[in-house]
Amino acid sequence: MRRTGTRHASWREIADLVDGVLAGVRLTRVREHVEGGCMTCAASAERLRGTVQALSAGPLPAPPTAVSRRAAGLYGAAWRRSVVGRVREVLASLIVDQRLAPALALRGAPGTGRRLLWTIPGAELVVSVTEGGARSDLRGQVLPDDDDGDDAPSGTVELLREGVPVDAEPLDAEGEFALWNLPPGTYVLRGRAGGAAFRTPPFVLGRA
Repeated sequence: MRRTGTRHASWREIADLVDGVLAGVRLTRVREHVEGGCMTCAASAERLRGTVQALSAGPLPAPPTAVSRRAAGLYGAAWRRSVVGRVREVLASLIVDQRLAPALALRGAPGTGRRLLWTIPGAELVVSVTEGGARSDLRGQVLPDDDDGDDAPSGTVELLREGVPVDAEPLDAEGEFALWNLPPGTYVLRGRAGGAAFRTPPFVLGRA
């Protein structure tokens, strides 16, 4: 058969043709193109007619549970990748400040130990602080939140004091880092894990 027209019909045009809502010049052009020998557009129209007929016949049977879970997982992973691509830096969520009340305390008392836990996309950030006198030592680790045995995240964690970068440490093979001899002040940690840049909310060390 002879094919008419110089371009394929769009998916919207084929859908409107199948639904019977095309009219006038558009109807003539699209119908002549689809029925005039374009095998690609004719196949698309046939598949769409089959889909419409299946939907018109009533509710489709539910897919197997495993397939549904897999589809939900793929959707969630794609959504997280799209969010990470749009957000330049994710604010970590403080879950635990172990020495004081969970997720509430910002300040520690001299001479005590302290444990903080933040969640970030794809990982957790665990920090132990030893505060003694006028100085504090900080040791931390970035832990992937999956159970697949993947390698620890790589990269660098940077420390800011009063908004000014003061130190940066690379993560070791276990995802650990350490920052020593820190004076009192308000600090922020920032870095990258699981493909997403992150920063913690401000936290206070020592008697600022």
